[in-house]
Amino acid sequence: MIITVEINALVYRGLGIGRVEGRVVFVPFTAPGDVIEAEVTSEEKGFLSAKVKKIKHASPDRQEPECKYFFECGGCQWQHIKYEAQLRWKKTIFDESAKRLAKADIAEPFVIAAPSEYGYRSRARFQVKSGMVGFFKAASHDIVDIESCPLLVPELNAALTELRALRFPEELESVELSRGDSEGVVAVFHLSGKTKLDWKAAVKGSKHIKGFEVMLRGPQKRGAKEEKILSEGDTVISYEAGGLELRASAGAFSQVNLVQNRALIKEVMTKAALNGSDTVVDMFCGNGNMSLPLAKKVNKIIGIDSSRPSVKAAIDNASFGRIENAEFLKLSASGLFLRKLLDKTSPSVIILDPPRGGAFEAVSAVAARKTKRIVYVSCNPATFARDLSFLAKKGYSLVSATVIDMFAGTYHIESVAEITKS
Repeated sequence: MIITVEINALVYRGLGIGRVEGRVVFVPFTAPGDVIEAEVTSEEKGFLSAKVKKIKHASPDRQEPECKYFFECGGCQWQHIKYEAQLRWKKTIFDESAKRLAKADIAEPFVIAAPSEYGYRSRARFQVKSGMVGFFKAASHDIVDIESCPLLVPELNAALTELRALRFPEELESVELSRGDSEGVVAVFHLSGKTKLDWKAAVKGSKHIKGFEVMLRGPQKRGAKEEKILSEGDTVISYEAGGLELRASAGAFSQVNLVQNRALIKEVMTKAALNGSDTVVDMFCGNGNMSLPLAKKVNKIIGIDSSRPSVKAAIDNASFGRIENAEFLKLSASGLFLRKLLDKTSPSVIILDPPRGGAFEAVSAVAARKTKRIVYVSCNPATFARDLSFLAKKGYSLVSATVIDMFAGTYHIESVAEITKS
């Protein structure tokens, strides 16, 4: 079925939204103000999904995407929208989520724009199959074979070019490339089975890869637990954060936008309103990315994370930075042990930086402890609003919020919120 629809808004998943005969229509690769001819691809109760057949009238916010793979690759959603409009819609989506789902009554969130729309990603994972190296198509496991990505820092694109010249074994499923502030790329190769490839000889000719690891998973499905079978060269990335040099091991989680990560830490410090005598608990602490910069301004900080490698990295970073008032524990941000920790330490400030699923169990524990101040770092406005709604019922209020554009060209929204107990 072919329909004509005017796009009047964007939603969190990056889709444009319009209405036809009272029914909502979701269409990717559109911008508010577009009038399009679209083909309906599926019908659900209450809404339609469609794809663009023809743009009859282009929105003034529309632009030509920088990437030649944009309409095929699933990595980005908004390169066809001018950057000023991207920021405006990220603010709107975050604000509407907080007000609609959590009934929060705050002024409009402040937005920290990215210094550059392109060349900001310092980490990326590429899928590998049948000689192709690239990213998955949207909602698919089909690979888009790419030569370069405009979102990556130049050195990652250079390393990708070198890797594409290698003859990969069939067992190679993906390769992750990462870079810190200093030169040199770290590669992590993920295998589905053993191979006789001489990895050291294969990577030796690279001018940009300073070290690499090879990870092997068992015969189980993709995503099963992996075992490190080889490590060569320097496999640690380092970067500046809050006046400290922090390190992260190959393949471990770290922020992909190092410039905006520094803005994020600064914003967390501001909203934490630390006075030097505070005891702070940083849940989901990772390698100490926020804990250690905050340590300079508090009496004591305790970071917890369920990942043993992350906790070890945080401990090593504290030692490297000669920070003595930071403690790191392998602990889930939920359950009885968390409640005991909060009872024992009586923190005055809680830092939350959960994955996309949010931190519902963590906020339940924090609310039971009646901690006065929470700084919530979110990468998903929907789960943030859910957790905020729960906290509001326990007497907490959203004081201020800032949207930090960590992922220009995409629909992803990073935010920092200041939440206090009434």
